[in-house]
Amino acid sequence: MPIVTPGTFTPAALATEISTDPIAMGYAAAAGNPADVALLLNQVPEPAGVTGGQEQIYKGYLPTEDAAAAVVAAEYTALTAANKALWTDLVMRAGPKGIRSGDANMRATVAGIFGGATTSRANLIAISSRLCSRAEAKWGEGFRVTDQQVATALGQV
Repeated sequence: MPIVTPGTFTPAALATEISTDPIAMGYAAAAGNPADVALLLNQVPEPAGVTGGQEQIYKGYLPTEDAAAAVVAAEYTALTAANKALWTDLVMRAGPKGIRSGDANMRATVAGIFGGATTSRANLIAISSRLCSRAEAKWGEGFRVTDQQVATALGQV
């Protein structure tokens, strides 16, 4: 399942998405009804069988308790003193939402702490992402396409 990097929403981008149907969502069958197209775009997860597999996005935030639970004790013990201190600092200073897993710099920092092919690193990557709707894959976490936006993109307004 690919992890995608969302772009910026525009009506033209939506029109292109609907007309080209790049991952075979089935927009053509629903094109006469903007509400049906919007439902397809907002479906979480995307329908099974889409081209390339169902897409994932990074969660904006990862709860600290989930991050702590993902770390293997033996791997934490094996960290350098500097990496132990950095990990502890990240977890302790995370805001109420948790660790900013949606931020590429934060993901790189955490990956550096648990470098190599460690179970902790794999666990953290796995829980930092989730299946998403096509609208979220294209335009960001939590993004939803409205019936009106679809109607505009299809030239029905």
